[in-house]
Amino acid sequence: MYLLGFSLNNLTLMALTISTGFVVDDAIVMIENISRYIEEGVPPLEAALKGSKQIGFTILSLTVSLIAVLIPLLFMGDVVGRLFREFAITLAVAILMSAFISLTLTPEAARWILEKTCADRSYGARPLRRALQKYVEDPLSEAMIQGDIHPPAVLEVIVENETLYYRSVNDKLVGATPLSH
Repeated sequence: MYLLGFSLNNLTLMALTISTGFVVDDAIVMIENISRYIEEGVPPLEAALKGSKQIGFTILSLTVSLIAVLIPLLFMGDVVGRLFREFAITLAVAILMSAFISLTLTPEAARWILEKTCADRSYGARPLRRALQKYVEDPLSEAMIQGDIHPPAVLEVIVENETLYYRSVNDKLVGATPLSH
């Protein structure tokens, strides 16, 4: 903003506030895609390359479409047009910087950070998914096969003395799974 000669007023502050969402969104989309590959067992460098190649066009097209929306604000006339010109240019520059960072720096940073964080496989959603399957989905599937509950069923899940109990709406105990190994 300083290089463009803009002042720090309400409209430029609003543009910076709005751009925060775009910046975070671009980075999150890139990081999630890279972490998905890492969780599948792909080496971090290869995951960063695959993930950024797969999401790169999406971020680029999102950036172009957001800037296209701002073009009419650049051509507004009169005093209102001068005010909105600062808003549009500030937002467009922030969106362009976000795209640049998301396409260049974020994959490399994600590779280094996720490599250290995911070194032991207990990090991430997979252990939670396995625990849910072991303690909730499998016992409920077994209860449905045995005919104890019929979908759609409303269940109450109770944890008591390191045991997970499943009770249906009619207070019939459907199943119990010990939580200790």
